[in-house]
Amino acid sequence: METMTAAEHRQAAKEADERAAESFERCDTDGFVSQWASGMTAQLHRLQASIVENGGKDTFAGLFNEAGQRVKAKVVTVPDRFKGYGTKDLWLVLDANDKAIVWVPRQYARKVDGKTGEVRYDTRPNPRSKMAQLGLHEDDEEAPAVAYIAGSGRGLSGAASCYVTSKRTDGGYPADAVVFAGGK
Repeated sequence: METMTAAEHRQAAKEADERAAESFERCDTDGFVSQWASGMTAQLHRLQASIVENGGKDTFAGLFNEAGQRVKAKVVTVPDRFKGYGTKDLWLVLDANDKAIVWVPRQYARKVDGKTGEVRYDTRPNPRSKMAQLGLHEDDEEAPAVAYIAGSGRGLSGAASCYVTSKRTDGGYPADAVVFAGGK
């Protein structure tokens, strides 16, 4: 997918939309799976076209120290044992050898755009959070990215949870990220 231009991705999206419309005309709702798949493919190509036009990058959350330097850390999703179900996102702060130093809960409220599936975070800091106590904060940063279809579940019922989004291709942090030196 990386070798296509933005125009080629937009053309592929248009063709996928046309396949979905043709399927609907041919078989009404009996072909809903192929219509859904064509629609998802069109969304995937449109997002990848936007990423290509932005120099192969998209916007993600980054973890920064008080000096404004990007800390060597990446977001990981883990089971939410407090609730007993679902998952939550945490920052995994790494040392120079990519070994875990500390787990830091995300301090911002997660917001998912219902139309695009895009995840954004409320930027109001919580001074009592572990993140603030360590002298860290989140901010947006651009990073190399690729569009993909995310979701959970199995079989046809799993399709209901699918959405198009982007993911980082740099391992979760830029090459020039600094090793976390400790709290305040």
